[in-house]
Amino acid sequence: MDTGLALAYAVSGRKEEAETALAQLEKLAQTRYVPATYMGILYAGLNDRAQAFAWLEKAFEERADGLTLLNVDPLVDGLRDDPRFKSLVKRIGLE
Repeated sequence: MDTGLALAYAVSGRKEEAETALAQLEKLAQTRYVPATYMGILYAGLNDRAQAFAWLEKAFEERADGLTLLNVDPLVDGLRDDPRFKSLVKRIGLE
């Protein structure tokens, strides 16, 4: 499954297709590396804050390079008002 396609489904409101794509990605993640940042952003697109932050925290633990754009990525705009976002940005060093 292409993460870009899954994200397009998520942010365009095609929830059923996005959830199917996400399930495929989670299955794929059991056998090969799927960046936790991608998963966090996909969950953010689905407005699932709990899962979005769980995956973004995992990305932080992995020191994923995709987090360096977190402060400017419009795909996570829905998370910005959450105290967990502010804490994560601070811990990354992007204040």
